[in-house]
Amino acid sequence: MNNRNCSYIITYVFRILSCKLRKYILIKAFFLFLSIPAYSEGDIVLKAGVLRNFPPLYSVSDNGSPEGFAIDTIESITEKAGFSVEYSIYDNYHKLTSALESGEIDIIPK
Repeated sequence: MNNRNCSYIITYVFRILSCKLRKYILIKAFFLFLSIPAYSEGDIVLKAGVLRNFPPLYSVSDNGSPEGFAIDTIESITEKAGFSVEYSIYDNYHKLTSALESGEIDIIPK
């Protein structure tokens, strides 16, 4: 068998494998697509817990809404992801971590 025949065989085998691989990837992608739930923008609400006074990460404004570096960061991320955020304000870190452990909140932005 000369080098030219080997080249044809390798090319042929590669085409067969790549075709099967393409089919495999398409099938996997199709089933992955079916397994992803369809959410419209704003359907997912992320419950975030923040401390009342922990500058510069969090503080509470005069109107009672949280503000600070961590709030700006989580707002930017959730806006791009299509989520909305619901904040719960806690007076101390022990209550905040207890709320996270109990499932009352989903995240503590940092």
